[in-house]
Amino acid sequence: MFLYSLIIQMKYKKLILLLITSSLINGCIAYKIENISDPQFSDSKPNGEPISIRYLGVTEGFKKTFNNALLDKGFSNVTEGLITPQGYSADLQVKVTRKQNGTFLLYALTFGIFPVSSDVFEDMNFTFYNDGHVIRNASYRVHRSIYASFIIPTAFFAGGVMLNESNKQIASKLADNISLDFSVVDVDNF
Repeated sequence: MFLYSLIIQMKYKKLILLLITSSLINGCIAYKIENISDPQFSDSKPNGEPISIRYLGVTEGFKKTFNNALLDKGFSNVTEGLITPQGYSADLQVKVTRKQNGTFLLYALTFGIFPVSSDVFEDMNFTFYNDGHVIRNASYRVHRSIYASFIIPTAFFAGGVMLNESNKQIASKLADNISLDFSVVDVDNF
């Protein structure tokens, strides 16, 4: 009986050790911003104007981060909604494309030491409105690489950050672009 309980304890010790080890060694996903296009016009700056933005193809998490970044750049109020008949508003449309770059073979050959990566391109089109009339259009492209490792957290060694931090960096740069490309020109005076 004693021998039987000792064998059971040994099995559980191995199981517990395996569970502890697997919880300590796990993979991760990291994001690295490769490029964000510059402003297209750079001829204006918001001076406390409110803006309403209609989002198409944008995640809820990014909306909040982007709205806060716009407030930091000089807009007095940022709301989500339709194009307003009075005041300033904008459309933000995002199209995401992914490109695999063939790192899975390297990942497999190294038993998960090197992370798998792919490139993500986010084409963002802004249409600016004043009193319901189109003022101008601006397009920006965000290129970021995504690194994933499933066994060992080597994805962070590629220079990446977590998704929230990546979104904050992108939102800040895009808010800079928007604040410079935002036009306070009155379309009735053209």
